[in-house]
Amino acid sequence: MTFEDCQSSSCSPTNECFDKIPQPKNVTAIERKSRRTVKLKWSSTQVTNSEPIFYVIEAQWTLPKNGINQEDTVSKWGFVKEEVSHTKAIIRNIQRDNRWYTFRVAAVTRLGYSSFSTTTKPFRLSSQNESQKSSSTVAAPKNFLLKDFQLDSNTINVTLSWLKPDFPIYGYQISWEAQNDPSLLVNTIDISSSLYPLELTIPLLSMHTSYIFKIRSLMIPDDDQIQMSVPVSIKFNYEEELFSIRNFYLSEPFYINGSIKTDISWNKINDYRIQQYDLHWIETQCYSDVSPCCYRRDAVTIENFFQLDDLRFNCTYVLTIEPIISKLRIKKSFQFYFNVSSCQSIQIYGTIQPPCQIDENSIISSLSPLNLVVIKNESGIQLYWQNILPLTRDDSGIVYQLRIEQLPSHIELISVDLSSTITNYFLPYLKQQSDRYLNVTLTLLDNLIIRQEKSIVIDGYQNNNNNNHYYNNRNSRLKIVSSSASSKNQMEYFLLFLLFISIDLIRR
Repeated sequence: MTFEDCQSSSCSPTNECFDKIPQPKNVTAIERKSRRTVKLKWSSTQVTNSEPIFYVIEAQWTLPKNGINQEDTVSKWGFVKEEVSHTKAIIRNIQRDNRWYTFRVAAVTRLGYSSFSTTTKPFRLSSQNESQKSSSTVAAPKNFLLKDFQLDSNTINVTLSWLKPDFPIYGYQISWEAQNDPSLLVNTIDISSSLYPLELTIPLLSMHTSYIFKIRSLMIPDDDQIQMSVPVSIKFNYEEELFSIRNFYLSEPFYINGSIKTDISWNKINDYRIQQYDLHWIETQCYSDVSPCCYRRDAVTIENFFQLDDLRFNCTYVLTIEPIISKLRIKKSFQFYFNVSSCQSIQIYGTIQPPCQIDENSIISSLSPLNLVVIKNESGIQLYWQNILPLTRDDSGIVYQLRIEQLPSHIELISVDLSSTITNYFLPYLKQQSDRYLNVTLTLLDNLIIRQEKSIVIDGYQNNNNNNHYYNNRNSRLKIVSSSASSKNQMEYFLLFLLFISIDLIRR
């Protein structure tokens, strides 16, 4: 057998290279309980040359069946260590979910490689209750998310990020596994708490596999028994993420050339498989004498922006955007709720005015528009608005009507008439809240006639007691999805409200 033959195949006792490559044997596995790892040791036959030698280690696991009609799940053989230069190694990515592992070792030199050793006896780590303490008192990492992903030839590099928990910890454990291929090994890595920034890039992931990523906080008390927090997990599928609508923007609806419109845009998806975007929008509820009401408008665009038209005053809409992707069955639609305000408070471009603002003799039509300010505290949501009526006016027939409903269920929470002197309302959190949005509508009624109306849709209305990790400030602003105003404009509204209150107090 030539030198090239030894390099291209494994060496057996019948080959001339057999005595030049060590044969691993007597592989044993020992658990290191305090470190949640396995120590492998083996021996090898003596060789007559001085070629550099290193070893590769493969593992296979079996997960016993847990049902009458189920079968054991057996993984494929996979590398867990490469280029080991000694006859021992520490294996770290071992799971404690009742999996039985077997290991095998092969030697590699410049002359070729040996056959794999006899596999170890089936080996299982001690159960979690026996070897480590999983405690809910260990603070879990916060804001665990997928920060970015990049294509690298035919694989993906995924970058994860997170924030430190509220209490000091020893480190973090991150694991990932293929969701649609249970035969693949679960990968685990331990990370020091001193890592900065708190990010980890995982390379060489498959484009066609869904993954589950988990992170835990680690603590090592005085008894050297590792404690772990409950895991925080996220899922990732490349194609679903690629074709997701993100960074969505919707402008404040405006009146131009006799019609109501609004501009929308979203992230640009640079993929040749995107054929077009199908859009449709429809009223879900209207608070004015609109006839006919509630019909669907459809549109198609190849761009990542569009202008919605044919809108109506005092209506709530739901917009749906669906990318149409060739050769894929992904149905990744995106929905968004928004409001169109009243005729009196609409923003106007150009010289053409809506019918309600043509009568300049009307006192109501000359009033400043209604503005709603939303502030969240620990127990609920506080709504503020300014009193826009002149003090000299007879306001006996004027009321503010406040309506609050959940979306998309349209469950009405509040419908109340308030006197014109009341300029705030407090809404406590509900113990059970499943809907994502709140639709808040404030209407100025003059003898049952709508004079002005302001509506906003609040995103993320949830019980604060169950979501303390989302809000760090005692009085943080809620996200209002129906308004295009930036945080600067929102602060201007709040300062404007304080100004109205001050003027009102001075006059009194």
